Amino acid sequence: MPPSPKAPLSVSNENPLYPFASVWLDSCYQETLLPGMPWHVINEELCDALAILVRKQMSQMQRASILAKMLGDSFMAKYYPDVLRSLSHMTLEHISDDDQKKLALEASSWLKNQLLKAARQIGCLPDAGNTELSEGMKQFLKKTSNTFRVGLHREHYKQEQAAIVAVKEDTANSDSLLSQYSYEKLPGIGNKHAHQPLKDRDSQPHHFRDHGAVSPAGSTASSSRSSSISSIKTERVRATIYNLDKKPLHPSMTSKSIELIAEAIVKLLERSPRRFSTVAKRLNGRLLPTKLRSYMWTESLYKAEREKLAYGVNVEKVVRERFGKTVARNVGELKIPRATRSPLHRLIENSVVEMYETVPALASCKNKDIMKDAIKALNVLYVYDKTYQPYLILWLFPLQLAFTEQAESVGPEYVYELAMLLDILNSSLFMQWKQVYATADIVMDYLRVGDRELYDHLCAISQINSEVNAKDFVVEILQKERQAARELLSNPTESSNLDSQQLLSDPRNYIRKWTGEGFVGVLDTPSILFIWDQLFLQDWSSTVLQDFTLVLMLLLRERFLLCDDHMAMRLVFLHEPCKLLLADVQKAWLLLHQNVPYIDISRCNRVKSVFLDDNDDVSLADL
Repeated sequence: MPPSPKAPLSVSNENPLYPFASVWLDSCYQETLLPGMPWHVINEELCDALAILVRKQMSQMQRASILAKMLGDSFMAKYYPDVLRSLSHMTLEHISDDDQKKLALEASSWLKNQLLKAARQIGCLPDAGNTELSEGMKQFLKKTSNTFRVGLHREHYKQEQAAIVAVKEDTANSDSLLSQYSYEKLPGIGNKHAHQPLKDRDSQPHHFRDHGAVSPAGSTASSSRSSSISSIKTERVRATIYNLDKKPLHPSMTSKSIELIAEAIVKLLERSPRRFSTVAKRLNGRLLPTKLRSYMWTESLYKAEREKLAYGVNVEKVVRERFGKTVARNVGELKIPRATRSPLHRLIENSVVEMYETVPALASCKNKDIMKDAIKALNVLYVYDKTYQPYLILWLFPLQLAFTEQAESVGPEYVYELAMLLDILNSSLFMQWKQVYATADIVMDYLRVGDRELYDHLCAISQINSEVNAKDFVVEILQKERQAARELLSNPTESSNLDSQQLLSDPRNYIRKWTGEGFVGVLDTPSILFIWDQLFLQDWSSTVLQDFTLVLMLLLRERFLLCDDHMAMRLVFLHEPCKLLLADVQKAWLLLHQNVPYIDISRCNRVKSVFLDDNDDVSLADL
């Protein structure tokens, strides 16, 4: 957002008067600092409590010198004027720069802890022994909340007015362009193609053939002219509204007001990263707005890498440099012109094209730009660590949706960014295959206890007409990880003498396919984003995957009970999840955490059941 023209200084994070780099949010912040606002009382009490806590440190002049720089001259002059005068004659030249940085880092960490302690003492923060906030803090929060709400409504109104003006300008431009076209130039009106025989017009380009013959009658010609003019104007308006020149991925599932709130939350989190876990907890069970999604996902991905590095290190910079250097080195070793064209380029390209033609969610967002980005990113990832599997195309898809806005801001490095984030997801967050295998067993055990009818039915029909398509599963992975999963669960009850056909006919394998693909292969785009939001908010906990798998099984309960053999069951597993409504998935997931009976959760599915005829095996997939 551009700075206010009346602002004396440019909006930046380094300016204490404009800490959020957002005009309306900074305005709300400045309003809380006006004379007579409750914050001044809180600030006075907080400083008094903090001064007592740091008193012992002021007797050690070396530490006092470092703390004084952090606390500021006004604080020191009010509470420790004698120490401030003594420090004016003291220098730290005898301490090396590295030691000074180390001492400053330690002092900063200690001072933050003391500040939190002081806040709890005066009732600004609840603790285990005192859950009540002070009256002054309650007044401050109430006033701040009202200030934020008024500022939000004001900014929303301004954006609405700007949008209205933009639409009027676009309409005026469309009318101006339309006036440049004479009727003789309009397709099917007053031109030589208007009265050609049908067989001759069929050979004309598509935009000519779309218009039928114009009758000499005046009324018909007038109607055709109006229709043609309306059609051209409509197309121009559509191009303006939907920005068809850019790649359309998925329709926005939030409003502008929600995105405005999301932007404010992101600004607040950037200033106070400690609140990330609190915000993530409050957002559980919600579909994240676009801007907040990209921020939360990014933080979750880098959190996994942050735990591997030393405290205080710029994780994002380290990871980027490491990834870039490795890719550059491997490009030379592989003797290829660029990282986006690896030795597996053709294989990756064919796989991406096939995926975008067959997978429902990918097909709904199919366009050349997103497919090209996927191909390039997967090539870069292969160059980085020789990793490629078809399921990575599916894992990459939600990342592309979440970070679409970066494609323009980052430029050519966008595909490298995607490849790097996909590598972090693959190496640090996504479950190992033995856990994917075990998840299916856990979910089936839940059904065996909570819904015995569905469990017995699935086990019975899975062996009837079980002509399994081996392409549906990664057989090598299933066989390799089978014993590891048994050890993980300490459940050696499964027979070790099953052949491949019996192994693949088990309904658990379809569940493994769901979870192994992150549900991207079977759900629609909104449901995918909702599930992945919850996974990132909860650090990709295996429990979240298990719960969503169970929810999908329960929502499809009626479909499964209609099946009478393996092929019908297969159709339900592979083709029915994408027809579920996002609201139903969201409601069922929330009810599951309220310990609602399984049978009641299954009723959340509002899509009507379809009864199959014995000779109609594919109708279920064609709903």
